[in-house]
Amino acid sequence: MQPDIVLPYNWKPRPQQKPAMNAWIRDNTLINDWIWHRRMGKDDCALHGTCIKAHQRVGNYVHMLPMEKQIREAIWEAINPHTGKLRIDEAFPPSIREKTNDHMMRITLKNGSKWRCAGSDNYQSIIGAGLAGIVWSEWALSNPASYAYLSPMLKENGGWTVRQGTPRGQNHAYKTYMSGVKDPKRFAQLLTAKDTGIDQTLDMEEIKQEYVDIFGQDQGTAIFLQEWYCSFDAPIIGSIYGKEIAGVIQSNRFTDVPHNPDYPVYTAWDIGHTDAVAIWFYQIIRNRVHVIDYETASLQAPSYYFSLVEGREIQVNIKNDKIEVIRGESIKGLEHRQRYNYESHNIPHDSRAKTFSAMGKSFQDQAHAVWTWEKVEIVPSLSIQDGIKASRDMFKSVVIDSHRCSDGFDALKEYVYKYDDKNRVMSVKPLHNWASNPADAWRYMAISYETTPIRKPKKPDPTPNDSDNGLVIAEYLTKRSKAEW
Repeated sequence: MQPDIVLPYNWKPRPQQKPAMNAWIRDNTLINDWIWHRRMGKDDCALHGTCIKAHQRVGNYVHMLPMEKQIREAIWEAINPHTGKLRIDEAFPPSIREKTNDHMMRITLKNGSKWRCAGSDNYQSIIGAGLAGIVWSEWALSNPASYAYLSPMLKENGGWTVRQGTPRGQNHAYKTYMSGVKDPKRFAQLLTAKDTGIDQTLDMEEIKQEYVDIFGQDQGTAIFLQEWYCSFDAPIIGSIYGKEIAGVIQSNRFTDVPHNPDYPVYTAWDIGHTDAVAIWFYQIIRNRVHVIDYETASLQAPSYYFSLVEGREIQVNIKNDKIEVIRGESIKGLEHRQRYNYESHNIPHDSRAKTFSAMGKSFQDQAHAVWTWEKVEIVPSLSIQDGIKASRDMFKSVVIDSHRCSDGFDALKEYVYKYDDKNRVMSVKPLHNWASNPADAWRYMAISYETTPIRKPKKPDPTPNDSDNGLVIAEYLTKRSKAEW
């Protein structure tokens, strides 16, 4: 007979970790946000805690990292340097397992619970009933759409959430943490190196200098403040549009930007991998780009996105090589889009391909059937760098709605250059992460803006002294020219 196993197995939380573990394990708090400094044992707490929760209730449990490719090295094969043992063996000792699938990196416990890892970049792979709990590791770097997609399953099953990590600016992790602070039913905790006293045992100046030596003074200092002092105000490292976004915020151009019915509306789309779609809605008013709306989703048929754009149900039927479009009822909460007078829908050049298609009809074919050939434009194919330059130019004249475009604006903040480990510098290539699709759609919007003829409004433009959404027009512009950039 094997001896009884006591959980957590050969592990005890540190004093500073106990409030979080008690709230999660003992009090069954369903939504938990941990903003803890580097080397605070976030994953150890999450792994050991999940094992306990998996024995409290039989169900399916997930440990989610920002990128799927990180799983094996960061979790599955990670070794505790203090013990020399695999972290998953410490948290889920082999004696309590029924099955271990090394290839799929999944564990089935003897009581029937199942645990696995996943990436927020492939959150659609997590399906099925019995989803009882998810840990989002490095939540600030994860795709927030993963929570939007999976949280209804958790709520339906009475499941729990742990979101942990260090900050990356005031993005979705900042918002969820602040929301948790205000809600007595949730647990939210921020622990800096000063809070835990680790700054008294480690040489913080030496650690900071290591970051500076690698990333330079500004970026190294920002990383140090984020990682060890949990600063939400430190700039995001490698941000492609950081300077431009700061300019938008400082000049109060991230504000209330209502739809102006006297001007047409344009859309700019990106269709990414796994059929993820991002859409920006904008108007061009007196040489200023008014970004009035934003939408994103994934794993949906083209008709779903057509419906979102029109604010009413649209069904696309394909039979005998013909496309039939049926328009139905209004979609609650999107009725305002029925008032948009669309001038053109700007879609990427690869929409011509027979991907994201139905019965041989490409996305472009279906869009043409819904909106006619005249209203569907293929965005010119430029290099990413040329598109980024066009985007930076467009930022000078853009105003963005702070309500409807908040999620998209957060994605632009997270659009960063990839770090070149070999040369220890930021690469000229953007990192492909959850922010890529919204940023690509923004890039297509900028390219379209440069090539779109200006349409005259239904009513004459106001005089130069009139207000433009709270911004005074200093100079009356009647046409766009390169000199104005």
